Amino acid sequence: MLKKINLKRPILNKLLAILFVAMFAQFTLSLVFNIFGYYLDITDSIKTTINNKLNKLSTDVERILSLGVPLTEIPQFNQELEKEKKEDFISFIAIVDNNGTIVYHSDPINCGAKFPLPVQELEKETSSHFTAIPYNHVHIASKTLIGPKASKEAFVVVGYQSSYVTTKVFMVFIRMVLSSFFSGTFGILLILFFYRKNIEKPLSKLLETVEKIKDGLWEEIEIKSKEPENELEKIATAINKMIRELNNVFSEKEELLEKLKVEEEKLRNIIEKTEIGIAVIKEDKIIFANPGFYKIFNLDPESTIVSTSIFNFFSPFEHPFFRDVFKNVLEHGERQFFDTVRLLDTNKNEIYCTLEISLIGSSEWGSQLLSLTFQDITEKVRFTNELQLKNKEFEELIEKYQSSQLALQIANEKLESALLSVEKANEELKKIDNIKDVFFSTITHELKTPISLIQGYISMLKNDAAIKASPVSADIISAIERASKRLVNLTEEIMELLRIKSGKLTLNLNLTYLGLILKPVIAELEPLLSKKQMTVELENIDNLPILSIDTKKFETVLRNILVNAIKFSKIGGKIYINATVLEEEGKKYLRLSIKDEGCGISKNNIDKVFSEFFTMAPPANIAKELQIKGSGLGLSIAKGIVEAHNGKIWVESEGYDEERFPGTTFYIQLPVNM
Repeated sequence: MLKKINLKRPILNKLLAILFVAMFAQFTLSLVFNIFGYYLDITDSIKTTINNKLNKLSTDVERILSLGVPLTEIPQFNQELEKEKKEDFISFIAIVDNNGTIVYHSDPINCGAKFPLPVQELEKETSSHFTAIPYNHVHIASKTLIGPKASKEAFVVVGYQSSYVTTKVFMVFIRMVLSSFFSGTFGILLILFFYRKNIEKPLSKLLETVEKIKDGLWEEIEIKSKEPENELEKIATAINKMIRELNNVFSEKEELLEKLKVEEEKLRNIIEKTEIGIAVIKEDKIIFANPGFYKIFNLDPESTIVSTSIFNFFSPFEHPFFRDVFKNVLEHGERQFFDTVRLLDTNKNEIYCTLEISLIGSSEWGSQLLSLTFQDITEKVRFTNELQLKNKEFEELIEKYQSSQLALQIANEKLESALLSVEKANEELKKIDNIKDVFFSTITHELKTPISLIQGYISMLKNDAAIKASPVSADIISAIERASKRLVNLTEEIMELLRIKSGKLTLNLNLTYLGLILKPVIAELEPLLSKKQMTVELENIDNLPILSIDTKKFETVLRNILVNAIKFSKIGGKIYINATVLEEEGKKYLRLSIKDEGCGISKNNIDKVFSEFFTMAPPANIAKELQIKGSGLGLSIAKGIVEAHNGKIWVESEGYDEERFPGTTFYIQLPVNM
């Protein structure tokens, strides 16, 4: 029974040890108190007996002396003393005169001898101790005898054995020890019998079941008892309930472990892909670093930095400080955060990061580890430093200007005067702009009727047999038709621009996808693309979210931008169209970029692109391939339509270059319909 040896014997041994200690403590305390009490009782009894004898004998002798009988002539007093010495503990009783001579003695042979103690000791009437043959160690008690003339006549002396009390106490001690031993042995045997019958066997079943549970076998315990309130049966019931609950808990735990593994894998993927640098160190040595750490410190992704000191990436001046910080985090577990830390990358270039240091209690790499999280803020710090430098320069300028307040005041007065002039000029410009809008509105309105008549006559002339028979006449009619169409487009663009400026632009919103609008526009412009041997590459156009837009007006936006891209691109160039979904301030947006391989836009003209009637001529080396004349209103209208959709449009270019063709990129950003 290996389980008995391993599991039950220690319980029995502990029980017996506890029982033995308890019984020994009870026995010891009982013995000490009883023996001490007995000692006090017997000592008190001896003292009382001796005092009574001293009082009795002194009273008898003083009465005799009061009758005029001399002390030395009291008849048969030795026999009287011998009778009084009947207790076992009394060694002798004697009458000693003032000279220390024994007058009477319970053992008459000692009469006339000198008493071993001086008279001065007897006068104290206190207990004294001395050694005398044949009594060995003797304690004495004395009392002075007063004669008829109130003078000291003699002393009554009682001697008693000092070993008497010790012997009596020892005998009582032996009896009590034997009694306690036999009663204790009997009690232990009864406990052993009860333990083996009522505890060991049921407990053996409990322990066997516990061993099975440890091995993963969830078997319940069966303990039957005749007693209705058996504790072990209650324990077995409780353990059975615990087994059922543990079984359920472990089943749930296994499911949770599986989920935890999945989540851990997800977290690991996030750590691997995040731009934030994460390193785990133990005793200043790196034991893990994610790709973000490699990127921040400009490390080769194929290299390994495990077992490398983390201080290789800190400035040497910072080493003592951060050693103390690491030690403090390990000792107290408090997270430490630093908003700006100067570090060194693998090429010893200075970089700046935020640093968060926290304690990892335990992990797959061990315990007492530190997690270091870095976020690169080098650009931010450099920008801040530059800003501080600019602020310093600005403060210096302010100091210079403060020394010439009068000049500044005069300049302010001139400036105020100039502002008044500008305001008047702005008012005049507004009036002119309004007049221009009224003029354009009137012109476009007035042109509609004659243009319609011209187009009607053109249709009639095209169907005329004489015109068809004359190639020259047919070419003239075609030229007139093209001019009338350009005039119609111009009037429509002017009307559209006027509606945008007046805030009267009406949108017919529909739910649609960007690809459904973009692809037909590209197909429509295919003849222009073919003439310049150009292609359009689409990226991320499919599977985009739904947009709520005016389809026809947005086609106009795309058409105007693409026509410009074709017009200014080199022969055989490409147009790249890409779409992405991004989130700003909790809202989702779709950003469309249209990039060409054209001559670009100069820095001076890039702010004028969306202005009314602003036009640029394409380089001569590409203009001859495709002549497209514009009104200068297309991009202004595109901007108005995008902004009417609560979106924004902008353009980016490296500059104008007819040889290198750096290209231009137009961006359109629209809110996504949720």
